[in-house]
Amino acid sequence: MYRLFLAVLFLLTAVTAFADDLKPGWSVQFHQDTFDRTIMPLAIVSEVGDDFDKASLGAVCSRSGAIVLFFQPERFMLFDTSSEVSFRAGQGVVKYRFVAGKIPGFGSLLIVDEAQSREIATLFSDAKGDDIAFRTDKKNGLISSIGADTALEIVRENCPAAQK
Repeated sequence: MYRLFLAVLFLLTAVTAFADDLKPGWSVQFHQDTFDRTIMPLAIVSEVGDDFDKASLGAVCSRSGAIVLFFQPERFMLFDTSSEVSFRAGQGVVKYRFVAGKIPGFGSLLIVDEAQSREIATLFSDAKGDDIAFRTDKKNGLISSIGADTALEIVRENCPAAQK
C-alpha cells in the first residue's frame, strides 16, 4: 500500500510539473458587432513575464480585408497617438512606428501599414517559437512567437472582407 501511495504521488508530481511548464503564445479571439452581427477575429500575444503592465502585439482585419498589426506598449494607454518599437531580428534590429488608426469594430489602435505588418509577421514566423526582444522608449521585454503563424492565418481566413 505504501508503494502504491508513493507511485501515485510521483505521478501526480510529474503531471503537475509538466503542466506548470506550459509557455503561453499567441491566442485568437472572435468579436461580434452588436448591430450588424459581423464577426471579427483578433490575434494577440502579451509580453513574456509576470509584469502587470505588459505590452501586447496583435493582428486585426483592415477595411480591405488585409491583416494589420497593432502594438499596445502598456496595458493602460491614455492618449497615446504613436509608439516606436524596435524588434531584435537575428543580429540586427528593425524599428517600426505604430500610429493611431481606426480599425472597424475595434476603434483606435496603434497600427502599422499592411506592408510593415507582413514584415513583422515574417519576423515572428521566422522565430519558430522563440521569443522576440522588443524595446520602446519606456520599456523592453520579450514577446513570444509561439503559434504566430497559426493565429495570423486564422485571422486572415476570417476577415469579414475576405469572406465576401
